[in-house]
Amino acid sequence: MIHIITATNSEAKFFINYLKLKRINSIKEFQIYFNDKFSLTVSGIGKVNSAISVCSTYHELGRVKNNCWINIGIAGHSNSFIGELFIINKIIDNSSLKNFYPYSPNINKINQLSCTTYEKADTKYNDSLSDMELSGFFQTANKYSFKELIHSLKVVSDNKGNPFNYKEKTGIEKLFEAKKKYFDIFFEKVISIWSENIADDKIIDERTNNLLGKIKTTRTEHEQIKKLLKLAYLKKKKIETSIFASESDPKIILSILKKIL
Repeated sequence: MIHIITATNSEAKFFINYLKLKRINSIKEFQIYFNDKFSLTVSGIGKVNSAISVCSTYHELGRVKNNCWINIGIAGHSNSFIGELFIINKIIDNSSLKNFYPYSPNINKINQLSCTTYEKADTKYNDSLSDMELSGFFQTANKYSFKELIHSLKVVSDNKGNPFNYKEKTGIEKLFEAKKKYFDIFFEKVISIWSENIADDKIIDERTNNLLGKIKTTRTEHEQIKKLLKLAYLKKKKIETSIFASESDPKIILSILKKIL
């Protein structure tokens, strides 16, 4: 399933109608809509609300790990055109100054840019997009899924020459509607990435469990080795088996894997 998180109803409305989502009325904490392929949760404004909405969506919809998560919303920028669509390739939390890197697939005609998350609406505008939710969304979604399955799309709603009009809610829906064909392409790409990663994960599980069954490890060492083998596989499409032939000490194996990566 693809889980979409938006901050407001104005950002959600296009997707609810376009994807033919139905609200789950029994859930009161957040507005959650869904069909057999997508869910959409309206989080409310702010990174704390966004983080809590991810937790709620995960628990309310079956606690299924390794689904796709997408934050979609509006953002401000210094000089980008109103309505321009971006894939986010870097998240900057303005409060903690921590950086995060969601997976950013290359898609023709969709540019990539960083986004800075602020506690309050940013009216200064700069070369990074600005929002109030993304860092909270990403950190929480990353607890439930691979980084490769967590994404963000932002549509420019305001810039230096066109400050945001909080009363103009219908205009937000039109901004998203104008990019419909790009959302279609993006969703198809995300599903493809999910299929590839889930297939990879099954291969990694089978082969690493087989390899690790031949040596004695603590539970922590087992998980650490498995995680590093997965990273190596995702980069090289190859399980590093040679080290197991010559080494049985998990600490040495961990050291070798870290050097390989």
